[in-house]
Amino acid sequence: MQRINQPLRFERVFLEKVWGGRSLSKSPAEGGLGLSLPDGVPIGETWELVDREDVNSVVAEGPWKGRSLHDLMGENRADLLGDLPATEDERFPLLVKYIDAAEHLSVQVHPDDETQALGADWQAKTEAWVILGSTDEGCIYHGLTEAGTEADFAAACRAGGEGLEPMLRMHKPTAGQCYFVPGGTIHAIGGGVTLIEVQQNSDTTFRVYDWGRMGLDGKPRDIHVEEALQCIDFGGETPAPVTPDVAAPGRTRLATCAAFRMGVVNGDLTGDTGAAKQPVVLAVVAGTGELTCGAGTVKMNTGDVWLLPAALGSYQVAGEGLRLVEMEGGA
Repeated sequence: MQRINQPLRFERVFLEKVWGGRSLSKSPAEGGLGLSLPDGVPIGETWELVDREDVNSVVAEGPWKGRSLHDLMGENRADLLGDLPATEDERFPLLVKYIDAAEHLSVQVHPDDETQALGADWQAKTEAWVILGSTDEGCIYHGLTEAGTEADFAAACRAGGEGLEPMLRMHKPTAGQCYFVPGGTIHAIGGGVTLIEVQQNSDTTFRVYDWGRMGLDGKPRDIHVEEALQCIDFGGETPAPVTPDVAAPGRTRLATCAAFRMGVVNGDLTGDTGAAKQPVVLAVVAGTGELTCGAGTVKMNTGDVWLLPAALGSYQVAGEGLRLVEMEGGA
């Protein structure tokens, strides 16, 4: 059995969304990543690392080119994950994506570890975002205000969203800011925002409001008010956004939970997946560089997302103007 001990980069999966745009093709200084996008369609998400039945990452280069992440998980899960547990259905536990919200996403919520048991096919989904860029009009809806009671919120949702917006806590995001979104948190990414997201490997989403628009098929998108009301944590305290010094060199931890850890690194980086006994995911959100490990050296370009398997061992990243988003398994 061939050891999976080299960094892995996967083919990018583009998702057309009714709220998507073209901002990921802009430069990092403009809030993008300089990505080459498919022509003529609004791209809302690019899935960079995913192991799901309907969408699976395929290795882009190197000895495992053309192989799916799920195949590699089945072949040698220990090399990939080390001590990090797989999902219940033996899949890679994290999903990493870039998001371009040219328009508001729906107001939505995901189950947490407790409420996922309420539905036969519900999966818990906690996520965290690092903002890449935002226009002057860009915003983030993250949690609830004190403008209404739980009953008021439910009534507004059942009335088609009338009176809902004042109950949503709104922020004006800045580049580098991190928002932690535990399952049960009502939220929406506002139009004009680009970001990178790490999340549990789940796609369970319940919308309560979609701003009165039509979907790509010209029909209203599904709304799931009753399911959402079962999931929303009305009594919980929404985590405040974390605003690091975007110019400070070194590593800054931004979000930590049972499912993952997320941080940012400005400049060069030294690490060891063998010491941690779990994989690391590195996203290059600015600059270029090289990653060197025992298996050799790979070029890292802006926008790249690399999976460093647990069996990779020690590594060094060095380059010019580097800003990395670092993602690992949970605490």
